[in-house]
Amino acid sequence: MEPPFYYSLKVAIKILLALLVTLASILFLYKAIDLELLIDYLKKTSLPFFGLSIFFLAAHFFVRSVRLQKLIAEENCSLQKANSITLISNLANLILPLRLGELVKTYMICQLTNTRFTTAVTIVFIERALDILTLGLLTFYGLFSLNFQIHLNETAKYLFISAILALMVLIFVVKIKTVRVSLAVWIRKISIIEKLGLRRFALAPIMSSKKVNIANAFLFSLPVWLFTVLHHMASLQAQGISNSFEKSILVTVLNSLSISLPSTPGFIGPYEASYVAAAKILSASPEQFLASSVLSHSANYIYLIPVCLALLIFNKSHISLPALLSKRLRRNLPEKVKL
Repeated sequence: MEPPFYYSLKVAIKILLALLVTLASILFLYKAIDLELLIDYLKKTSLPFFGLSIFFLAAHFFVRSVRLQKLIAEENCSLQKANSITLISNLANLILPLRLGELVKTYMICQLTNTRFTTAVTIVFIERALDILTLGLLTFYGLFSLNFQIHLNETAKYLFISAILALMVLIFVVKIKTVRVSLAVWIRKISIIEKLGLRRFALAPIMSSKKVNIANAFLFSLPVWLFTVLHHMASLQAQGISNSFEKSILVTVLNSLSISLPSTPGFIGPYEASYVAAAKILSASPEQFLASSVLSHSANYIYLIPVCLALLIFNKSHISLPALLSKRLRRNLPEKVKL
């Protein structure tokens, strides 16, 4: 078992890395943006398209909820419960640093569906793996589409796609390692497994294909990301940016990768920097793209905050607000995944 000092050092490094990513993003925005021009673009926002972006965001979360229900044994998880888990954990990601909303999701799956912790961790991991796979397919489609309007020569285009795919693989490998470590630590805490020499068999039930229908869930990953692309497209259209589906895919890929990095609460900085990076690649106005990112980012808060508060206050989520705010969350998680 790791010494407390070593574990505390790892947490401190994660926090420092999150601060550096956020500061680098803000510095990038500061150098690339004319603030007065940004304000002018925001004043010209098309409210119908902004409303449409919120609609597509709501559709995105709904399909995510259906996918989560498919991953969990359906007899233990109604669509209402899956929707509560999805919405509240995503709001937690917008409030807490270091993507701690994933831990909130794991906790809620355990509490609302009577699922074992190891199974819940596996389900969350499979969700992320399916997201990375689908995002990779979108990247291939966007970069090799004949109508992809990106001002790069062929060599630069192949280097760009290689960098994107390498980052996806890195994220995927890190998540695999994180899941393995978390599961191993948790299983070691159950002394009876160790005494009976059953550690090697302990993970078998949660990895069984009978427990999770991955193929079925993958089919729902396609509309999940389609609605994500449409959300970003509507956000761009709200700023009068005439964009193709392929341009919106570029924004979606860069945005998704940016929020996969460690950052401070709400992904403030990396989220906006992804739009500006897309503007640089497309030789477009960075202020106009930044204004679109502000709309896209705010749409998440405008939709999630009232809906999640209603779920918690009226107990439609089957879990109370005090329970989420108490120390029960930390007590239900292994020591290694606490921060």
